[in-house]
Amino acid sequence: MTFHRAFDVCRDPASTLERLIELGVHRVLTSGQQPKAEAGAAAIAGFVRQARGRIGILAGGGVNEDNAARLVAETGVREIHVRGTVKRASAMAYRNTQVPMGAPYTPDEFVLTVTDPARIRATVERVRKAGSVGGV
Repeated sequence: MTFHRAFDVCRDPASTLERLIELGVHRVLTSGQQPKAEAGAAAIAGFVRQARGRIGILAGGGVNEDNAARLVAETGVREIHVRGTVKRASAMAYRNTQVPMGAPYTPDEFVLTVTDPARIRATVERVRKAGSVGGV
């Protein structure tokens, strides 16, 4: 079981982490209580030290091929959460642009966000090359 980033908005992360360990949670997905994991790297490293292997700390939030290896090295996490997405044009053939289905919340209804295998592969390769994680 992974506890999601609700952890990043808790008032007392140290005691919350202990409670999650008591509850038998396997890992916590966190950006170190910051919008992105890079900004929360110091806190993530602190959670890894506090956890002492009793629970996994999974760094996520803005992790990509450009920062993953550095984040793993700086924090000591053994797991990262990566979206690795790109935007692609929809294959929709007919488009009635006069009737927005998701606007104003969806600025371009004819664009899809999809996982890009090349970005995932690049992230894995860079982390491996850096030797940051034995299990990747």
